[in-house]
Amino acid sequence: MPSTHRLGFTGDVMLGRQVNDAYRDGQRSPGGLWGNLQPRLRGLDGLFVNLECCLSTRGEPWPGRRFHFRADPDWSTDALRAATVDCCSLANNHAMDFGPDALEDTLSALSAVDIETVGAGRSRPAARCPAAVDCRGVTVAVVGFTDNVPGYAATDDRPGTAHVEFDPDDEASMGVLHESIAAAKQFDPDVLVAALHWGPNNRTQPLEDHRAVARKLADWDVDLVAGHSAHLFQGVEVIERGESPTVVCYDMGDFVDDYAVDPTD
Repeated sequence: MPSTHRLGFTGDVMLGRQVNDAYRDGQRSPGGLWGNLQPRLRGLDGLFVNLECCLSTRGEPWPGRRFHFRADPDWSTDALRAATVDCCSLANNHAMDFGPDALEDTLSALSAVDIETVGAGRSRPAARCPAAVDCRGVTVAVVGFTDNVPGYAATDDRPGTAHVEFDPDDEASMGVLHESIAAAKQFDPDVLVAALHWGPNNRTQPLEDHRAVARKLADWDVDLVAGHSAHLFQGVEVIERGESPTVVCYDMGDFVDDYAVDPTD
């Protein structure tokens, strides 16, 4: 492994609604999405984002949901490549906003531009499967999971997300996490990452259960916990474990979106 390398991890990248309206149909250059950050993003050895929308023009809005996010894949994949995104976590509460067909389109669109995905798939085993990314000589293995929207969870015969409960006492969920991390270790990675979309919106501090799960992940040799969901930063914790501590970013907030801002927050 090189002596130094730079990896980037972001919170929500939501390319739907007003963002999609501004960039689809060639109205603006897709690379302009990143503004003056584009050179910095392109200079990273690897870039990993939480893609909180579908990339599709198909499907119907999932019933009973307040928000539905999707972007036209024709421009959005160009935008992701313009920042040299290497891997998208799809384990979140918007990957299935327009149903299985839209998720299928998302997986196909990202694969077509050589962007790895974790956290959602065409079946339950595929959704839980880790990815390995070669970041200029550094192998980064990633697993992705969410506790949001149980109805979006993949089944044996339907696409969906990798859903678990982030409860340290839930043996079934902890077993799923442990099994996925064990599979990621088979890549012999230089860096092992857990991308977790967990907890409710607008919390400024992590739940105690999440802190306990983070300690389990440290015991299982995860190097970085990249958290998101709250839309707010929740702080960083370093869990010591010998010569290789685990860095926990409980929530990394938002990166690209059109979300309304509550003036009281």
